[in-house]
Amino acid sequence: MATPILLCFFIFFSVTLSSSSTHHKNFTIELIHRDSPLSPLYNPLNTVTDRLNAAFLRSVSRSRRFNHQLSKTDLQSGLIGADGEFFMSITIGTPPIKVLGIADTGSDLTWIQCKPCQQCYKENGQMFDKKKSSTYKNERCDSRNCHALATSERGCDESNNVCKYRYSYGDQSFSKGDVATETISIDSASGSPVSFPGTVFGCGYNNGGTFDETGSGIIGLGGGQLSLISQLSSSISKKFSYCLSHKSSTTNGTSVINLGTDSIPSSLSKDAGVVSTPLVDKEPLTYYYLTLEAISVGKKKIPYTGSTYNPNDDGGIFSETSGNIIIDSGTTLTLLPY
Repeated sequence: MATPILLCFFIFFSVTLSSSSTHHKNFTIELIHRDSPLSPLYNPLNTVTDRLNAAFLRSVSRSRRFNHQLSKTDLQSGLIGADGEFFMSITIGTPPIKVLGIADTGSDLTWIQCKPCQQCYKENGQMFDKKKSSTYKNERCDSRNCHALATSERGCDESNNVCKYRYSYGDQSFSKGDVATETISIDSASGSPVSFPGTVFGCGYNNGGTFDETGSGIIGLGGGQLSLISQLSSSISKKFSYCLSHKSSTTNGTSVINLGTDSIPSSLSKDAGVVSTPLVDKEPLTYYYLTLEAISVGKKKIPYTGSTYNPNDDGGIFSETSGNIIIDSGTTLTLLPY
């Protein structure tokens, strides 16, 4: 039997936007795989084959979303329904409530379901009620945070001067609501949660489609301006990492995301056989691009010269070897164009 693989990614970035004061704290947050026994979605009756087949379908569905986002004419954003592989817990509001969202390195704006709902999907946990939080504040239509959203993703309630977001997805799922700021809290390595007031998020009051009732929404961990990672950049020294472990490689099936200066464990040194590869800076900034050079099949090494889409290029498709693949926490399989 093959040894399960532990995938660890350490990401260092330079994003200056931050809605919070500088704490310079270190955080370790548990990520729960959807197939872990600790996951609310866990079904003990599913076989390994059942889970692999489901992961395959989720990965293919999600890849279509990336194809849409990289085209000139389709600027849809966000995540395919409940296809995320890992759940992440945060608290939001004053008084705080705990919410469970899909940890997604392929999207930016964090959004959760909010009362009062016009249309919301069934949610098992407590739903956030903005009217009961003393720290909730809507963003104005002319604010910098509102204009950080793509034109196709934002709107304006002119009667109340409230910025709106709207996400639609490849499987006909959707989320619409207000762009707002709130106090978000994250557990730190010391065990005491640290609060970040004024964090931008989406308060979704019109959500539907194939979202699973387990999660409250999406935790955006991408590289764009409004992602949770970017907003906390000054507090985490512009560093974060995540380790995704195969559910059978640990006793409890959990993984972690580390924020801050201690994001690289000392045990993962070059002596331990760890290698590194640079991230490639390119548009859209949401995604973390890597360069895939070759694939080995047995003893045969096959160079990879896949083409990628350049949204700034009039010709559309061009051959590029730098930044030709995206690393994504929400996709199980490695998928290549053909």
